[in-house]
Amino acid sequence: MNKNRVLFYSSVKNKELFNTQKFYVIDIEILESLGLIVTPTNRISDFWKFWKYDIGFYYFYKKSFFPGLIAKFFHKRNYFTGGIDDFSSENKKIFNRQKLFFYLSYLVSDKCFIVSNSDFTNIKTIYNNKLINKLYFSYHGIKLDDYICSEDALLRKDSNFMTIAWQGNKSNVIRKGIDNALYIFFELRKYKEFKDSLFYILGKSGPGTDYLKDLCNTYGVTESVIFTDEVTEDEKIKYLKNNRYYFQLSVYEGFGIAALEALAEKNIIIHSGNGGLKDVVADDGIIVYPEESIDSIYNKICNYNQKKLHESEIRICNSFSINHRRNDFENVIFHNK
Repeated sequence: MNKNRVLFYSSVKNKELFNTQKFYVIDIEILESLGLIVTPTNRISDFWKFWKYDIGFYYFYKKSFFPGLIAKFFHKRNYFTGGIDDFSSENKKIFNRQKLFFYLSYLVSDKCFIVSNSDFTNIKTIYNNKLINKLYFSYHGIKLDDYICSEDALLRKDSNFMTIAWQGNKSNVIRKGIDNALYIFFELRKYKEFKDSLFYILGKSGPGTDYLKDLCNTYGVTESVIFTDEVTEDEKIKYLKNNRYYFQLSVYEGFGIAALEALAEKNIIIHSGNGGLKDVVADDGIIVYPEESIDSIYNKICNYNQKKLHESEIRICNSFSINHRRNDFENVIFHNK
């Protein structure tokens, strides 16, 4: 009997996200490269069909508990992963709900692949080092060969800004800090270096897009902000290659794959430093602090040390290669490490 069938769960409303959301795509490809047969699903009821799968693989630590519980009842192996945004929430109700669901997910798991130092530290602190035996630290990875920016290409980049985010609801674009990025872009255009700059916002359109377009009207930058809707992988890389600045002002970021891709393509990352961005961008970007003045942000951009973009290459290769993530999965799933 085949013991390599994986039921890959996330509570996404649209299953098409399994084919477009990068962290899903990469992890599914890695699992398949290890010889596993992967079936993505957003249906908890699929886990009652115990004869159709051997392993449960789950994204995030909320609704995933329920299919994980079902799979555990049938003595299946369970692996959880994904960033844990709400551990940094100032809303006590949201924080306590996430605390409960992580605890429950941990109970039914065989291993939890923790994707950032921020999450790892939060878990150890919140649970007083009691929930550590099943934790396995594993950064997300990207295909580094897809992101090659020569010195000539770096010099040819336009002084434009961009960001990538799913805009299916207003709350996600606020969490990603795109509203804040629009305001900073509006203010930066008052300086001569950026008066002709554009801001490209990539990602699936939705109610969040309408919210951002209203802000564009308020700031008077409608003609300078381009919403591309969803783009292909090749088109996304082309935008990263052609433009110089990347906004990632997330209120919280579980990891930040898009920021990692932008850094690999030698974009200057203007970011919040929150969550996983501390790992991904580290000291190679420009951190924007709450209530920081536009003059301060402008000066940071103008005085940015371009050498950081080259120094980041070695760090990215050493930590965020897709091969590292593959080795982590292989060690845990096949060798019980």
